[in-house]
Amino acid sequence: MGSLARRRRSVTARANTLGGCFTLGLLACNGDPTQSDSGTGSTSTGVGPADSTTTGGPLTGTATGPSTGMDGGSTSASTTGTASTGVDSSGTGAPVPDMGVGTTGVAETTGGSSSGGEQIDCDALPAGPLEYVIHGPIAATEDFALDPDGNAVGVGAGAIFRTPLNGPSALWIPGISDFIAGFRYTSDGVLVYNNVGQGTLFRVVGRGAPEAVLSGLAYPNGMDVDLNGYVYIAEESAYQVRRVNALTGEFSVLAEDLDEPNGISFSPDYHTLYVGSFGGGTITAIQLDDDMNPTSVDLFYEGIGNGALDGMAVDACGNVYVCEYVAGTVWRIPPDASALEPIAYLGDVGAGWIPNMQFGTGTGGWDRYSLYVIEINGSRVFEVPVGVPDKPRGYP
Repeated sequence: MGSLARRRRSVTARANTLGGCFTLGLLACNGDPTQSDSGTGSTSTGVGPADSTTTGGPLTGTATGPSTGMDGGSTSASTTGTASTGVDSSGTGAPVPDMGVGTTGVAETTGGSSSGGEQIDCDALPAGPLEYVIHGPIAATEDFALDPDGNAVGVGAGAIFRTPLNGPSALWIPGISDFIAGFRYTSDGVLVYNNVGQGTLFRVVGRGAPEAVLSGLAYPNGMDVDLNGYVYIAEESAYQVRRVNALTGEFSVLAEDLDEPNGISFSPDYHTLYVGSFGGGTITAIQLDDDMNPTSVDLFYEGIGNGALDGMAVDACGNVYVCEYVAGTVWRIPPDASALEPIAYLGDVGAGWIPNMQFGTGTGGWDRYSLYVIEINGSRVFEVPVGVPDKPRGYP
């Protein structure tokens, strides 16, 4: 385990001891999860360095605007800155069953892609570094999901909250303990999340109480879901990736001997699962057949930033995005791995720990053509206009 990983573990350990004051910046420090911010957050625009020859620091942007606090008063915010193939561990050896959920696929065309009947010119996306907008806080630890109503759903101060963009957080489901990493909706609308402290994958159906799906996980971190209701988990301390049936807890190990696997994300056709390394600066590609069984585990890209890679995403064109810890940079790599491009320098405004990101859904002000990158504990949300939507999703 690299020194950066140990450093991050120590930060996480401190977060677990500080309770609501750290894990959810917009909640009161008295531990009452119902005492939430009224949510009128400020926004700002920032950019990274103009070019590699710029000296004296990056370009700057300023965020100003009223933000109503918990006491009803008004405050002003200002921001300056611009492996190896695994085996079936369920004991069945059978192909992955279809859980009955489908979605519209992506049809590849020359120089472009079709998403939901919409033609996208994949060769004309805006070049980075891009300007971004800073939004107010949401309830989240390391990850969040967007629901069909346009809310960011995440965990903070011992509960699951729903937060509209720049709006107040509303208590939804209480009784969530420990530090939460991966957080997603499955293709059939079941909420799933990784409880790092308990080493357990949980699910939430409707507004029911959280149910343990699979325990004994070694630092379950990054998460993605396929179109058939299955969950994919990067176990950072076990150096492997599992596929888990969210209904039964049955699992298969897709790849082993990975270098501190952290963020994971599928390609648009769901035949490649990308896995980032926290400490190794590499992205691995797990190739999958039609039954979602691994056929090969290959190096996709290496030498990324300082090596500490966190959350990941993949757009409808197949471009791979990854967050870099400490530096606060979001990187983009095309599907042919021909280049490494900085998309946003969020470290310029003090956002060194940007653990994850989601594409907007087009509902509730979350723009479909933008990535939404969160700062740790959801204290800020950065909207980066990448000019392309998410890959096909089964839900929402």
